[in-house]
Amino acid sequence: MRHFPIFVNLVGKTVVVSGAGPTAVPKIRLLLKTQATIKVFGTNPHPDVLHWQNTGEIFYTNRRLKESDIADATLVYGANNCHELDQKVLEMGQDNGVLVNIVDNLALSEFITPAIVDRDPVTVAIGTEGTAPVLARKIKSQVEDLLPSDLGFIAAFSATFRSQVAKVLPANDVRHMWANFFSKIFNSELKPSSPEEIKYEVETSIGEVLTRSKQIVRFTLVECGQGSLVGLSRKARSLIENADVVLVADPVPKAIMEIARREADIVNLDQYAQHQSLSTIEIIRQHLQEAQPGQSVIMIGSNLSPMQDSLNELSGIQLSSKQIITLPSGTEVEIHSVGDQTIKKRHQKTLLHKSTHNQISPFADHTRALNQEKILPIEINPKKIWENV
Repeated sequence: MRHFPIFVNLVGKTVVVSGAGPTAVPKIRLLLKTQATIKVFGTNPHPDVLHWQNTGEIFYTNRRLKESDIADATLVYGANNCHELDQKVLEMGQDNGVLVNIVDNLALSEFITPAIVDRDPVTVAIGTEGTAPVLARKIKSQVEDLLPSDLGFIAAFSATFRSQVAKVLPANDVRHMWANFFSKIFNSELKPSSPEEIKYEVETSIGEVLTRSKQIVRFTLVECGQGSLVGLSRKARSLIENADVVLVADPVPKAIMEIARREADIVNLDQYAQHQSLSTIEIIRQHLQEAQPGQSVIMIGSNLSPMQDSLNELSGIQLSSKQIITLPSGTEVEIHSVGDQTIKKRHQKTLLHKSTHNQISPFADHTRALNQEKILPIEINPKKIWENV
């Protein structure tokens, strides 16, 4: 990654554009979406530049840029469509410690402006580091279709409830509540069109979280097969994306680990075992005991069947029984297993003995669910697995 993506706060800041012709117009138009003070310098101004000057949206000076003009600038754009002039702009910026972008010149640019999908305050930035602008536009088009047009309104109004939600829900439940709320938006299950409807849906989502057992820690075994993102079921992907603790049982491709939350605690079981002189089972137990109620702990690997067997031996129970794992702290733990399409056949026989959360479903139902969602439920609904350890 040559260019590190960041979002710069331009409220009350100055952005300078050198050039007032057709090359500068698209950049100025984009900058007008921000709350920056925009100063434009150049001769032969485009009609749009004069219009923005007349409406007070920019400050335009009909001359070439001088070094003193960028003294208070946060960013500078060189948009003269002239190599010599833009080279001078770059040198001015470097002498004054100001980052410079030369429009349509990746080699001279110290930063680049990505393609943007604007659902203010939701912004999606797409960049190809200048290698394929057409590809960036294609991706932008697809993302535009993906995001609801009123997403910004929903996000902005929902934000007014953040402090209220934080008062009634623990931190882990807050994140899961909002994840569930926005998942419904993206799945078109919810289409709130007014503040009242958004408030109702937020309150409903809070109620759904409050009705869950607050003592439940969710522990899920996620098999990633050969490590292809394409092979992951939606359920497996969601678990990885939302996990609070990720226990890595064997080498997992970087592409899969990239979708884990940056805030998640990533634990390489082999490395941890070497440093702490603990067995894998002991490490799992330790992290489950340290987990907070409502947290999601997953163990990910290409083949976790041996681990399932170890857990069963450790617990002294059979998969066909419906029991609850209760940690010494009193926290209950649900155990699940989620796989991808590549391991489906390997587990079909064992599904005869798997139990669901509240009832044992007929094998036909399990097979049907497996074919549709590739979910492998081991849900042993815990009661006393660790008391014998």
